Amino acid sequence: MREPKLDDIFVNVDERTGIATYHIANALPSTIKAMVCEDCGEPYAYINANCSYEEQQKAYEHEMEHIENEDIESPSPADQLEAHRHK
Repeated sequence: MREPKLDDIFVNVDERTGIATYHIANALPSTIKAMVCEDCGEPYAYINANCSYEEQQKAYEHEMEHIENEDIESPSPADQLEAHRHK
């Protein structure tokens, strides 16, 4: 039996800040677990639907850190942000 996957689309509202984030499970290339982008001023986290449930959860938490740290507003390239986060 296959492990459960994250819902295809779900919304998370941070109870502290009231900020809503939108998460979409998509089939992404195997080298990409997840990514964050902005659409109409709202952050969207794309989670690779082909990952295991555990990988999806870890990727979700990682992308939420980027959203909470407002990395999406940074002029730095994504690879620099990732290197800085993983020191």
